[in-house]
Amino acid sequence: MAIEDRNIDLLKSLIADAQATAPFERDGYVWAVATQDEFCERLGGWSISKFFRLTSKPPFIREVARIDGSNKTLLREGEPGPKTAASVAKHMSSLLRRYRDRCRKALIVERDTLACTMTGIPETDAVAEVRIEKIDHLLNVLPTLTTGKEFGCMCGLAELWPEGYQIDIFKAVLADWPAFMAGEKVAIWAAGDSGEKFFEFASMSVIRAFPQVAVELYVMDRQEQAIELTPELRRLSRYIEK
Repeated sequence: MAIEDRNIDLLKSLIADAQATAPFERDGYVWAVATQDEFCERLGGWSISKFFRLTSKPPFIREVARIDGSNKTLLREGEPGPKTAASVAKHMSSLLRRYRDRCRKALIVERDTLACTMTGIPETDAVAEVRIEKIDHLLNVLPTLTTGKEFGCMCGLAELWPEGYQIDIFKAVLADWPAFMAGEKVAIWAAGDSGEKFFEFASMSVIRAFPQVAVELYVMDRQEQAIELTPELRRLSRYIEK
């Protein structure tokens, strides 16, 4: 038997044993529950990367949930369950964390580059100093993890946006935040309001307040890339018809 097959059999045995001795029910399924470190220890000292790689493949289903105040890994064999607003929101949360990580790295590079251009002459350095101060502020306020309020916004968007397109719509917003902000401004003007604000980076509360702007951004992007009017594109275009 190949090493990979033995590892899979070992994992199946561990899951079955945990389901029999300490079953955890969630979303209509019975799961094996433990931390990643605990699972790896029970599997004979697997690395986290090995555990993650093998549990990411069929027939295994892996989820993460906060149980009794700590994050736990849930494992079972079988088919993926139906998509729920919460499961879509979890995917969106992962995308947001990676987006923020890229933003944070870009800000640090910009700050360090500006710092290297300082001349020591106040009149010359004034603009760079203002931007460096703004970058330091952004780094302090840019969240690392998804907050409970943000996750609630994501669940709401998962229910509002067209079924099956929620993740692609969210990716479109993160990929072109300035375009979303421009659409938000137009929506505010159209409503007869003048209270628009500028957010340098994606804000879940803003996206949640203007879900249709996100849909329009995604659909118009698909329209721009299309070479012909497919039934799918025709169906999507109905979401932005006035």
